[in-house]
Formats: sequence, structure tokens, C-alpha cells
Amino acid sequence: MAVPIGESWTRIIAWLRVNAPADCVEVFTPVTRDTIASTAAQMGIVFPDQLIEFYQRLDGAEVGTVLPSPDGDDTAFTPMPLQDIHAEWMSQRGLVEIGQFDDCTPRSAAEIQSVWWSTGWIPFATNGGGDYLCVDIAPTATGRVGQIITHSHETGVHRLLAPSLADYLEDLALKLEQGEFVHDDKYGVIRASSATEEMAEKPDDMFMGMTEWHYANALEAGEAAFKQKDYALCVAHLERFESRLEKLPSSRLAFARKQLAQPG
Repeated sequence: MAVPIGESWTRIIAWLRVNAPADCVEVFTPVTRDTIASTAAQMGIVFPDQLIEFYQRLDGAEVGTVLPSPDGDDTAFTPMPLQDIHAEWMSQRGLVEIGQFDDCTPRSAAEIQSVWWSTGWIPFATNGGGDYLCVDIAPTATGRVGQIITHSHETGVHRLLAPSLADYLEDLALKLEQGEFVHDDKYGVIRASSATEEMAEKPDDMFMGMTEWHYANALEAGEAAFKQKDYALCVAHLERFESRLEKLPSSRLAFARKQLAQPG
């Protein structure tokens, strides 16, 4: 039996606070059970208990795209605010009703309906590109109500990720803690093997292992040190990125080095 959703989510957020920039870990305010019920009623469906529990824990989250892509190294997914669930579900239903997907051929796992989109899928996370992670409340006979599935808006591929939301989050928390994933500034949470492969493809890149976050922090720290006339610290922060520096920080680096070279 999976551990409670709240426990797994707490572990996921704790991992992010250590492994991702601080501004990527901003959890939205939870919503009440009445608000969740009202949203579900507007959609004409019933939210599974685990999805209700999840949104009583948080109402979506800007967490550095924390839910890894099922494709491994693509942009990860971010939990959506409750109002976005409603809007995206209504939009997809509308497309089904006008026949938008009538000529499309889906590729679904055996546990998932072989349709391009089903109103029995509740999207709860997005990668920002039209793809979703969904709670499936209308599985096939071999599936399970509440299972977690993927939806690709370009290919119609639907994969089974976990038998329940609790199982999905517990598995993710464990894999994060075991070092199977890292946080990437561009893609969010990705497999550690994907990050290693990407760095291996660029062996001559002096910024290997240094993210945009590191670069921004170096610029900020270098500027502060320069203003305080701590030229040694200024050089230490900026010289790692020397070939990338724009005109102003480059000139500060040159000036700091000149000051350090002066006798006495």
C-alpha cells in the first residue's frame, strides 16, 4: 500500500529545496474540499479521493517542473492550479465534441482507452507544450480507476505511469532520494543519466556542470564584491565565466585583476 500523498509530497519538496534554485520551490495555497467538489460538479465528474487529497495539500505548484517527463530528458511537468484543470478539461472536451480528433489514431496502453482524448481523463500536470499527466477515471477493463497516465497532444501516445496518484508520488520521492534524478535549469527534473549524457556530448564546454542559475549568481555576487572593492572575491566569482561575460562584468573583471596586480 502506498504511503499517504502528503508524506510523499513533503519529501519531494524537501528534495527540491536542496537540489533546485530557491525560486523554483513555491507551493501554491491549498484549496478546500468544497471548492474541489464545486469544480468537479462543473465538469460533471467525480474527483478520486487521492486527487482531492492532493489539492487539499496544494493548489498546483511552481516547483521547477518537478514531475519528470516519461520520455526521460524532455521538459518535466508542473502540477496545475485547480482552475487550470477545469479550463484544460473543458477545452479538450470541446475539441472532442466538434470532431477535432475523429481522424486521429491514438496509441494507448492496454489499460487506457484507445481514443485521442477522453472526458474520463483529469489533467493535473502539464509540460507547458500541450501534453498532460492525467488521473484516469475511465480505464479499460484491465486498468484501474485513478491510474496515472500520459497524454501526448502530437502523437496520441498514452502510457500508464502508476496504478494511483499515491503510488506515482511515492515512487518519485524514492527515486529523487536515491539520486536517479537531478534538477536542470532548462528542463526541470530529469534523469541523472540524461544530464550525464548531455555533458558528455560537450567535453570542451568550460561551463560543463554549471547552470544558468550558477551564472546568474556569479554575476550578482561579482557585482556586489566589486562595489565593496573586494577585488579578489570579484575575480573568483567572474573568471569561471570569463568568455561568456558581457561588456560591463567583463570590464569589472579586468579592473579587479588590474587592482590585484598592483604592488602593495
